[in-house]
Amino acid sequence: FHGKLWVNIGNDGYTNALIETDEGELIGFKLADNSNSISTNFVFVNERGTFEVNLDDFDNVVISNISIDETNGDSFVMKERDGNKRMITLGTYDNSIAGFTTGTWDITVPGAGGVENIESVIVTSSGGGMNIELEADLEGTTPGCYTGGPYAPFFWTDNTDNRYELYATGQTINLTATTTVIYDFGFGKAVCDNNSLPYTQGLFHPEATADILFGGLAPGCYNINDRGYYVWLEADGVTVISAGRISFTLPDFGALGYLPFCTNGIMDGTETGIDCGGTCAPCLTDDNANTRNVDSQYDQVELAIPSSLK
Repeated sequence: FHGKLWVNIGNDGYTNALIETDEGELIGFKLADNSNSISTNFVFVNERGTFEVNLDDFDNVVISNISIDETNGDSFVMKERDGNKRMITLGTYDNSIAGFTTGTWDITVPGAGGVENIESVIVTSSGGGMNIELEADLEGTTPGCYTGGPYAPFFWTDNTDNRYELYATGQTINLTATTTVIYDFGFGKAVCDNNSLPYTQGLFHPEATADILFGGLAPGCYNINDRGYYVWLEADGVTVISAGRISFTLPDFGALGYLPFCTNGIMDGTETGIDCGGTCAPCLTDDNANTRNVDSQYDQVELAIPSSLK
């Protein structure tokens, strides 16, 4: 079970909760009969399961005893207010390259649009357990498909400029005292649009995984057919425990109203250049690094076999 949970305690006179699953299903919860407004511990229930919310420390809310569809769960809690919204993107990772580990790979950003630094990366395994990397632990990234940098890992959403860009490359998580996970992920709608590529593509420089998975790649913009890769390494930094692809649930861009003339290879509609400008992706003329200018050129690459697996 994988999803986003919103809990409302007393706002507008209501106390309730809502889960949105990674498949888009909405599940409502209500207070159990033994919960009341005087308590700081609230029990939420419905026919699918139950969980508890503890407000003993209002700045550090705890959600525990989660059981949904007869499966116990973990949670990462973030407070949200009218002036401090957050956006969550759900993802998963597999073991399609090596090993046995699968699970979920989610990211959060503050705000509800524009260019935002990634605030946290939340990784869980199918066997249980949650690992959280906060913004302060993320390294500056050189995505490869953007000029300038390095940048803090970022998420850029802007319907007006036809943007949906998600990048964190060259990253490391100390998963245990002796093992490390390295990872890269990226998706650039502007790069896809500029090159008439489908939105299933990942477009970035696999900085962390370049040597192990791709046989070595110089910095650049690469189309590698997936939105991200990870490698879990033993303490020697060579032996691969598990490796695979990272995938994120992206929006339905057609439903967002992005216009088809932005990718047809001619200048039409509201464009000021071929497939750019107007209501399409901005044309590549601004060198201000703060706008994270996209590079329209990319190279196609294929996976190599990790040497430690031969």
